[in-house]
Amino acid sequence: MLEWWSTCSRSLKCDPPFDKEPSREEIKLAERIASILKDFEASQLEVYLGFKLTKTNGWKWWKNKKKIGIRKMN
Repeated sequence: MLEWWSTCSRSLKCDPPFDKEPSREEIKLAERIASILKDFEASQLEVYLGFKLTKTNGWKWWKNKKKIGIRKMN
């Protein structure tokens, strides 16, 4: 237990301070990660809703989506 705590406290001392303003690169990276996560969540929701609709409506829903360019994901 003591070994874990000493390792943990050493790593905390090496981290940058939390009151420091983020750099321009850090802000851009955070915005990019948020954008990627938002797109991923939207695609997962689309796949989930598509799965629910295909179970109830057969393949009609996917046929309509293919017309506008949305692919079915396996």
